[in-house]
Amino acid sequence: MVFGLSTLNVNRLHNNGKKTLSWAPQATTDSGQWVGNALRFATKEEAETYLAELALVRSTRVVESSDPVNYRWENGRLVRHESL
Repeated sequence: MVFGLSTLNVNRLHNNGKKTLSWAPQATTDSGQWVGNALRFATKEEAETYLAELALVRSTRVVESSDPVNYRWENGRLVRHESL
């Protein structure tokens, strides 16, 4: 499954006043704290699909990020973004 970069809306300003450039997957720890990693996706759907593959995770969410996109979800696997 590939989600195109054209669906990215860089004019959104929900991330503490910064433009949303990517979507960051997060999960909860055993203590209930939200944690993330350095993966950033072009679409919310890509980040949600990535999280759905983590069967051991209890609670997940996807948050807007001002970081540049660095990965995509393609054909059921994580792929580093070409511009890196």
